[in-house]
Amino acid sequence: MGKLLKRYKLLILTMLFTAALLIGLGYFFAEKQSEPEFASKIDRMMFERKNKSPKFIITLPDAATRRAEILGQKTQDELNEQNQEQSENSLDKGFSAAELAAKIPLTAKLTPIANPVALNPLDIVPGLSEEVNGMVLPKISDNGQKPWVEYGKTENVQPNFYKVAIVLKNLGMDSMITTAAIETMPANMSLSFSPYGRDLNIAVRHAREFGHETYVDWLLCSKNFLKADSGPMAMSITQNKEENLRRAEASLNVRAPIGGMVVNNGIADETVAEHLQVIMTDMQKRGLLMIDATGEDGIDKVNIPGLARRKADIVIDTQFVRNDIDEQLKQAEIIAKNNGSVLIAATPKPVVLHALKDWVETFSPQLTYEQMKEQQTTPEKPLVLVPVSNLVVE
Repeated sequence: MGKLLKRYKLLILTMLFTAALLIGLGYFFAEKQSEPEFASKIDRMMFERKNKSPKFIITLPDAATRRAEILGQKTQDELNEQNQEQSENSLDKGFSAAELAAKIPLTAKLTPIANPVALNPLDIVPGLSEEVNGMVLPKISDNGQKPWVEYGKTENVQPNFYKVAIVLKNLGMDSMITTAAIETMPANMSLSFSPYGRDLNIAVRHAREFGHETYVDWLLCSKNFLKADSGPMAMSITQNKEENLRRAEASLNVRAPIGGMVVNNGIADETVAEHLQVIMTDMQKRGLLMIDATGEDGIDKVNIPGLARRKADIVIDTQFVRNDIDEQLKQAEIIAKNNGSVLIAATPKPVVLHALKDWVETFSPQLTYEQMKEQQTTPEKPLVLVPVSNLVVE
């Protein structure tokens, strides 16, 4: 027996080694199959090798939530919860499906203005433009006429009433929204068009046919430029001053009556101060009006003597919930009564258009002191909608 074992010793050892190897490989692959799948090396580092339990978990808020926290605004989750509560309350009150559908703010529900009165001129005034590198740009005429004055209009306001100016921005991208803003909003509501819009010369003429003052958006570099590019017409922190000036002038190349530029929110700090200085100086030399619709203070810090400018007191471009918009409009009434006037800049979402039109329709008719005395009445809302140029004094 001993001789037999010695004879087959090598064979037995080989078989035992092979069996051990197979068992080891089976255990290894079973272990690998039970591991979680990792999207990256960072994910793998967050797990123990033995029990697969997390070492640590990092939770980063999304950009919208973080911004809302900083500004003290409602997060999207809170807004969703609020909307849910409103829907439940509506159902509890016994609203029918038709009644609920009637509450949806569609642009098709907005009533067009009857018998609109055009704001002349409908086309560029001779002498108020020049050709630069193939672009037709506004300029001050030889006799001193300025585009922002010549393309604007004046609304007479009784001394006991307060001025309200509203400018809708980012128009020209969505044809339905643009048409609704032009044809259904009051004539004294000013309109500003995105430089990326199609056939802007036609859109601007259409707007002026319905009595609106017309402007174009000036796009700053996006604050989230690593994820959201504002496009080739926007100011860029990676370009020189000459290129950023060219982009701003390209935005003005609408070939239609443009009174100035509405500045959209973006990077406007000390890193781009010199670029802002160059572009705003160019606006001043061209006789344009600049409306600061950023909702922040960066543009305020750039001083350009002689530039016609006005900063929006209320900016509606983030929270598109009717209750929130109504609250902002109530705040606008307070500002108007305290300061004599208020400027609102808004992104024209359907709910915004409905809220603005409903609000303006609550303004009291203008009455003189003599008429109020004769009628023995006091206006409930002594507010008057005026074009944005009416709030500006150089």
